Amino acid sequence: MTPARYSRWDGSQDPWADADALLDSLSDDVLEFGDLQQALRRMLQRGFDLDGRRITGVQSLAERLRALRRHELQAHDMDSVVSGIEDALREVREMESREVDERMRLRDEEHPGGSGRSVPAADDPLDALEREMARPPFGPRLDVRSEWLDRLEGRPGEALRSLQSYDFLSPEAESKFRELVDGLRSQVMQQYFKGAEQALSNLTPEAVERTKAMLSELNDMIRRREDRQPYDFDGFMQRHGEFFPDNPRDLDQLLEGLARRMAMAQAMMASMSPEMRARLEEMMGALMADADLSFQMNELTHALRGMLPPGMWDRGLPFEGSDPLDMSRAMEVLERLQEAEDLEQYLRGVTRPGDLDEVDLDRVSSLLGPEAARDLKRLQEIERMLEDAGYVQRSRGRLDITPQGVRRIGRQALGSVYSRLKAALAGDHQIPRSGRGGDLTGETKPYEFGDPFHIEVKQTVFEAVRRSGAGTPVRIRPEDFQVERTEHRVQA
Repeated sequence: MTPARYSRWDGSQDPWADADALLDSLSDDVLEFGDLQQALRRMLQRGFDLDGRRITGVQSLAERLRALRRHELQAHDMDSVVSGIEDALREVREMESREVDERMRLRDEEHPGGSGRSVPAADDPLDALEREMARPPFGPRLDVRSEWLDRLEGRPGEALRSLQSYDFLSPEAESKFRELVDGLRSQVMQQYFKGAEQALSNLTPEAVERTKAMLSELNDMIRRREDRQPYDFDGFMQRHGEFFPDNPRDLDQLLEGLARRMAMAQAMMASMSPEMRARLEEMMGALMADADLSFQMNELTHALRGMLPPGMWDRGLPFEGSDPLDMSRAMEVLERLQEAEDLEQYLRGVTRPGDLDEVDLDRVSSLLGPEAARDLKRLQEIERMLEDAGYVQRSRGRLDITPQGVRRIGRQALGSVYSRLKAALAGDHQIPRSGRGGDLTGETKPYEFGDPFHIEVKQTVFEAVRRSGAGTPVRIRPEDFQVERTEHRVQA
């Protein structure tokens, strides 16, 4: 007898099938191909039905991943990353302009007929306005402020650079601008350091110094690694682990993750129109004005470009939709697209259930839903269930059917044959159909190609007369022939 062990169900078990039902589902393919490996591959690729439930195959899941990528590309507008920043900057300027206009109105009411100094000519009016605003002793004049704010329209990079040192009159505009700049700086850094939102959520001067120190040590480790010199990775993680919450096990894993993030950041830029890409590069340069920080980031980017195939860098994607994105959301969409592409390629290469052990079911669930993850988990279990039941065994890395499995398949195959014959008692296989090869039954039927040519003359002549009417001669056509039915012989 097969031993059995019982335990309390804790909710994690999934009694979705037994080994007998699985082997029965495999039987037809095993008999057709004569090879268990090919039968399992077919089951994995196409899926199967079991007790009225459909287990989705990896081929269908791969097609769903491709459809997911197509949907994301058709839904979003990558240029909206830039236009969203420009809209926020425009709102800040409009808030400040309203405050300036209100103060000019109050000034004119108090001092009617007053006139301001003219702004000196210059090659760039914006430069002249900035010099005038900084002229002592009375500080920036209201009319100069108003004209300076107007000239920032259409120059987002210059607006980000200049407004950081601007003395706001509107507290609301200043608060909104500081919030915008802090958020953009954090998003720029989080493009590279996934999950480090807490460390990069508020880039104060102290946080910027910590970031530069981390980048300097990281670049030094990379140089030591290339020169085959020792480096202290554990000490680095103790000092700067807040930037790497996924806790990489070694420097190679850390750099691989950074390289993929940087490749996605480059893909975001490459997916924009040339005009929007140039604007974003200008704005990012204004945000990352710290020369040392920019130097460290550029050095890290240069070192990481060699870690991935060239096709992974600067690869733009054809976004066609209208849904707006900010920088963080754009990175999430690109990461989702990359995960879907990687998973699709992996699933298309699966040839046996054991290959699915490398699949991250949580990722499958986030991309395709819990039902898809459940089906993949069930496909993973097929080999184990058949082995535990004694139907298959592994020898030299290959699965073979055991004698017990052969007997099971034989019973299932013979049962299928006899069920199709609707067998009754042994040796008495009666069926409700007429056939050929037996005794004549006395019944007639129209002749069909392949029937025994037992012509019933009287009925044939009768059919000819009924067709053509009374009179002689009676002309017989092929469709008039009637033959006698015979009993159907069944052999097994």
